[in-house]
Amino acid sequence: MQYGDMNAQERQAQETSWPVIDGSYIVGDPAAPVAVCTLTSEDLLKPLATAPGVAIVGEVQTANQGIERIIINVTANLSIRFLLLLREGVQAVPPWTIAERTCGERWRLPAV
Repeated sequence: MQYGDMNAQERQAQETSWPVIDGSYIVGDPAAPVAVCTLTSEDLLKPLATAPGVAIVGEVQTANQGIERIIINVTANLSIRFLLLLREGVQAVPPWTIAERTCGERWRLPAV
């Protein structure tokens, strides 16, 4: 079930109970489909939190707990469909380019 399919009471319950874990983040629009992780770039938090379509923007403070917190908070919000990982000073690359380089022409991950 997506956020748009919920009735008003279900939406209010999700909005008041989300995010479920404290962390270094700023909540934008809880009904938006995008979550953004700025990795360690704290300067990107505020500008991205006000961007249209962004539900939450956060950074990773520690590798193990940070990733765990991201996964828990993102999966707790049924509206979030995308997770973007960003870092200052890195040129943006279209997602399909990354997928082609990583997965190959058949869109399958190579055997390791």
